[in-house]
Amino acid sequence: MNTSSVFRQIIEEIDQIKPSIQLQLPANPRSVKQQIQKITLAQKKLREIEERVYLFGNRGGNGSAYRTYLSVKALIHGMIHDGNHFKLLAEEYFVDPEGTVTLLHDAYQRDLELRYRIHHLQALGLSQSQIIFAIWRVKAESDKAYQVATKEYQRLTGSCQAVPERV
Repeated sequence: MNTSSVFRQIIEEIDQIKPSIQLQLPANPRSVKQQIQKITLAQKKLREIEERVYLFGNRGGNGSAYRTYLSVKALIHGMIHDGNHFKLLAEEYFVDPEGTVTLLHDAYQRDLELRYRIHHLQALGLSQSQIIFAIWRVKAESDKAYQVATKEYQRLTGSCQAVPERV
């Protein structure tokens, strides 16, 4: 099996897991606990996939394969991070249901808006670094801030398969 078909298969597996990394609120306590379990199981599967990606990515290969490896790795890390965020929100839901629903709604709205802006800038032909500068106002020379913005960019673009609708 060649590199591109292996990564394509891995991305298909990740796409099947994506719907499990979400939180639907408001909900009853039992449903929230089930959602936490679903997210935890999805994260476990993602870590197993990450191990396969790591083993496969260490075989070497051309620059394109390495960039794909890094993108898939970033996608997995972003989804695991999102899962942790949703699990924390789910735990908070038991303490402050109304506040948690508001936080979750605001986060979804922010992500939709950022995805829309990224898509719009991509359609204008801007590169990743230009988009990161336009949205987060950091340049590649600013090591730490640029790394954080790059991870956020990858999280948003990796989880956005279709063109987002404007909110």
